[in-house]
Amino acid sequence: TNKENFTVMCGICGFVGGEQKTEVLKSMMESIRHRGPDENGIFEGDGISLGMSWRNPLNVIWSVT
Repeated sequence: TNKENFTVMCGICGFVGGEQKTEVLKSMMESIRHRGPDENGIFEGDGISLGMSWRNPLNVIWSVT
């Protein structure tokens, strides 16, 4: 099996430092929604805020040669 041809769509956004601004992060995530419209998640920790959108299930195309 040749695993070289596969497609995964996702988007990651966020910022480091300062206050946690959940509404800003949600706005950033909405702008990358097309990269993975099926699922999303937010992580906010001490001085870091991250958001991710992904396609679920991941679409994988196997090429057999």
